[in-house]
Amino acid sequence: MAPACERCSVLRWLPVLQLACAIVFSITARADPVSSGRDWRHIELEARKFLLVARSSVTVEAQSAEQATSQLVDVAGQRALAVPASGAWRIDARSSAPGANSHVTVWLARDNLQLLQRERLDSIQGGRYKLTRILEDGSYGWQRRGSAAARGTAPRDWPLKRERLHRAVRTGDCTDSLGLLLLSADLVRSERVRSLARVCTDEGALDVALTLQGDARQRIAHTRVQRGLRTRVESETVCRRVGMAVENGAQNADDFRLLGLTGRLQVCVDLETGAPLQLLGTEPMLGEFRIDATLIETD
Repeated sequence: MAPACERCSVLRWLPVLQLACAIVFSITARADPVSSGRDWRHIELEARKFLLVARSSVTVEAQSAEQATSQLVDVAGQRALAVPASGAWRIDARSSAPGANSHVTVWLARDNLQLLQRERLDSIQGGRYKLTRILEDGSYGWQRRGSAAARGTAPRDWPLKRERLHRAVRTGDCTDSLGLLLLSADLVRSERVRSLARVCTDEGALDVALTLQGDARQRIAHTRVQRGLRTRVESETVCRRVGMAVENGAQNADDFRLLGLTGRLQVCVDLETGAPLQLLGTEPMLGEFRIDATLIETD
């Protein structure tokens, strides 16, 4: 048994040791909390209904703070949210359907998925372009319209249709709906059964609940690419279902959309890669809609 003086010495230093352990644990836990459940970096998806075939792809890229900052716009006279030292996720989502193509790019803070900037380019009616920069106390947006005279110029240089400063709802502390693909993978690989995410919309923000809804075995033929090796998967794959629904009482619930789907969504997350293997929801014009993965590429 240690002498009393030695026990006193140990007890004297115990709070310091506890604090040091807490700091180390905090640094370790916060190093990269939003990528722990995701191993994929590119997915391709396809939906078929009646004679319609629609395709989408989503690519996730990790960017340094300097790289992301160089791609974000400044807003004169306003304080825009800065990219954290940990960097940002850049997510590109492309969709194509008969008569319409769209490309959405978002930049999310890497540590908490805070939306920093969103760009959307649609091919309809000569082209529509919308850019939204998140500020410390709101957002600033530009809408531009393509034309024959603007053909060959970058969308950011198209004729300006509208711009506005929007402070109706605080848009800090909210992510983009594409960020839910990362959050669903994190939820699947965590010990939680439910999480709540605040999602930025054009008019403000919505609270979206993510809830585990059990496992499923899906036979969805797709290709997997890992380190350049392509493997065709046609057997049953185990995925974990995550429900996504706007919290009750939201007046602008129709503003919530993910890859064109709205309403109460369900994502079946592949247990091996964290990628969305299947999405179920509602398409405003076509009703119930299903999107299946056709390719999953891992880091």
